[in-house]
Amino acid sequence: MTAWKIIIEVILATLSLGMGNSFWSCMKSPKFLGKTLSNQDEIKKYISFIGKDKLKEDSPKFEKKPDGLEYELLILISITSSIKATDRGRNISGFILFVILGCSYFLNETFVIINLALFLLMWFVEISASAKTNVFQDISNIIRYIYSWNQLEPEKCKNFCLTEKPRFALIYKTLIDE
Repeated sequence: MTAWKIIIEVILATLSLGMGNSFWSCMKSPKFLGKTLSNQDEIKKYISFIGKDKLKEDSPKFEKKPDGLEYELLILISITSSIKATDRGRNISGFILFVILGCSYFLNETFVIINLALFLLMWFVEISASAKTNVFQDISNIIRYIYSWNQLEPEKCKNFCLTEKPRFALIYKTLIDE
């Protein structure tokens, strides 16, 4: 086997690890978001990190909604757009992996197995820091929307968070109780 094939395979293997990390982080992000939304300690950390003073300060910014949109819709759009973004990231990573595997096939069939194994190995790695940051940003926006909405329309906000979409109940209760 020639040295240039090995050098190219090392590069492709490194790319396989990177695409695996990206792909699996995108796959795990919605579940991580759901777990975080159902963990009161985590929600408390997020709220304390943002700070009540900052929430009060930012509240007027989040009161300005695009024409015709209600807070319910803004919150749901925030979640939906987050999930669609991770879907796009997953699809792009999967496509790039497909290209890597194709290139590996032309070098040596064994390299396909190696790159696929490296990609699958990344499933065992914890979700990436950038994916956690994206989830934090999504939750941060939801907290701000719920806080601002509660300042303007407390009964509608309470009904939405506790009855219509109880997955937001923990954020609501934590914000109101603090």
